[in-house]
Amino acid sequence: MRHKNFAEKISYVCIFTKTIEEASENLVRLITSGDSGFDEGISAWRDVLSDFLQASDGLDKLNQFGATFTAAQWNLVLQQVQAALSSR
Repeated sequence: MRHKNFAEKISYVCIFTKTIEEASENLVRLITSGDSGFDEGISAWRDVLSDFLQASDGLDKLNQFGATFTAAQWNLVLQQVQAALSSR
């Protein structure tokens, strides 16, 4: 998976999230605030999310730390994060 460091951050902070909305809200909060090592900036995250969504066949690899979303669910999570970031 491209952008390994970004993928690790996404998968780690979503371990305990149960819903798509919870995961996307958590990611948006961390990305926009720059908390917990999410300090790359919104623009960098927009680019990475776009790359992930274009090559969505490997999204199930985001479960590497224990999250339990399907590839289709990850796609929705990332779409929601991307939409939230596009307005910032």
